[in-house]
Amino acid sequence: MIDSSDVENDKEAVTETLVSGAVPDRRKLFRTLAALAGLGITGTLLSQEKAGLLPAVKGYSDAYCNALAVDGSGLNDGTFSTPRLSFGSPPLGTGEGIASARTSGSPNHFGLDFYTDGTQRISITNKGNVGIGTTRPTSLLHVDDSSGGLDQIRIEQHAATGNASIRTENVSAQANVWGMSSGGLGFVGTTTSNDLKIQVNNTPAIYIPGSGSKAGNVGIGTTTPRTTLQVNGGVSVAVKTVTSAYTMTTSDFTILANATSAALTVALPPASTTGMLVFIKKIDSSSHVVTISRAGTDTIEGATTQSLTAKNHSLTLIAGGSGVWYIQSSAT
Repeated sequence: MIDSSDVENDKEAVTETLVSGAVPDRRKLFRTLAALAGLGITGTLLSQEKAGLLPAVKGYSDAYCNALAVDGSGLNDGTFSTPRLSFGSPPLGTGEGIASARTSGSPNHFGLDFYTDGTQRISITNKGNVGIGTTRPTSLLHVDDSSGGLDQIRIEQHAATGNASIRTENVSAQANVWGMSSGGLGFVGTTTSNDLKIQVNNTPAIYIPGSGSKAGNVGIGTTTPRTTLQVNGGVSVAVKTVTSAYTMTTSDFTILANATSAALTVALPPASTTGMLVFIKKIDSSSHVVTISRAGTDTIEGATTQSLTAKNHSLTLIAGGSGVWYIQSSAT
């Protein structure tokens, strides 16, 4: 407990010493500053700063506030060795402290920086953005990890009935969770044998078991997929109608060829897209032929082309991955 009479004596002694340019007694200086900040004593302003003792700390008290003002001369340049609040033995203690960069051009200018072990850990900009591992956060919370670790943000729930969750809400637009990777791999998933589900309206829409004989299977509309992909519902595929020569891409599935005006050719994509299925059908009643041609040196079961000569004639083919398209089915 600081006695008010001691404070008055210390205050006068410290003020006189500072004015003379000498280094004041550390105990008296600390006690005076604590009193100025916490006890509401008025009338004193420590006007000189002594580096290495209590750098750039001033005590203020007036009708509006009782506070300690740090770095009143604006000397902090964004490093821990310049004026700051420091914990432990002066001048640097054990590297824990709080600082605010005041010099022009310094990182996080007029923000707050929190240090441990002499290293900047958390920065709050003058506009309120919070950075962990960065002095220039560009969003409300910006985490930048240069260590290469896996867990930048970790949320744990130890209650038996609780969930570890991240919840996003937006009252009038989208609520998004998304990832962006530059040259690396971005993923959403588990690193253990736990199941993964994506749900809509609190109902699982996509379900991937993480263990057992069904591990890795994908269920759409089911939580018990028995095959690599099981869809409990309808499936839609791409359909394109063409009236002239067309080269298929890996985004195509069904080609409806209308050769009413003239014969046309549909060129297959490379057979190297192993397992790709395509369906091609002639839908007009003219005598014009629809020719299905290969890509490069591929073959269609040994042939270079196949022909659809009558209305509703169709072929379903599958890419074998070794330069060959195989005919799954043919209808005339």
